Amino acid sequence: MKINIYQINMGRDTKRLAFMGTESLEKFSGSSEIDSSIYDCVFKGEVDCRNLEDVYYSFNNIRPEGYMGRSLSVSDIVEVTESEITDPGFYFCDTVGFASVKFEPEKARPFVPKKTMTVVLVEPGKLARTAEIGTELADMQRVVGGDIEPFYPYEDDEVALVCDDKSKINGKALNRAVYDKDGQMIEIMAGTFFICDCSGERFAGLSQKQQERYVKMFKYPENFIKLNGNIVAIKFDPNRNRGEAR
Repeated sequence: MKINIYQINMGRDTKRLAFMGTESLEKFSGSSEIDSSIYDCVFKGEVDCRNLEDVYYSFNNIRPEGYMGRSLSVSDIVEVTESEITDPGFYFCDTVGFASVKFEPEKARPFVPKKTMTVVLVEPGKLARTAEIGTELADMQRVVGGDIEPFYPYEDDEVALVCDDKSKINGKALNRAVYDKDGQMIEIMAGTFFICDCSGERFAGLSQKQQERYVKMFKYPENFIKLNGNIVAIKFDPNRNRGEAR
């Protein structure tokens, strides 16, 4: 398949439409039509995929070399320009599946890579992984889907867990538990967060050793249950069951 991918630029997303499904568009924007001007084109090229679900899986797990966008998520647009089985057109990544939509690519802007840093990216329901993200505030906000808030749980390492400051208020999915040095759960992170170095005046990339440590620490996604009055985190492997739900 030959495709283009468009993602909402958080800096131009004044109505906070990023990660919203089609049912929420009219409620938050006053129209069910896609505002193409708030999108950036983050990928153009050929991919080894058969259909849109393969594209979704690829850009969440394999990610083509050089791809600088975030994982394919709800509100992203996939333009199919050439395919043996999928009609050419624009497809909105919805809460379940894809919806054919009208989109004006000439109003979208090209994605301009900026200075980046290597972080460990931790998304709900997905394996933790290293990722290159921009160093500007808007770049970090785009990754977590909101205003950033750092959390410093480790006395033995100068790193920050950076998340959306309203992730729990806005009901984002619970993500990972955080434990102290004695193995006691001290926090449950909600929504996407990333781990970066905080030893200097600005957030920076992790060392190779730190990358390995935190990918291992947060590798598997978790479900949370109540057991004997306590909250317990249960790890699971997302690759065992590839469903359509986002």
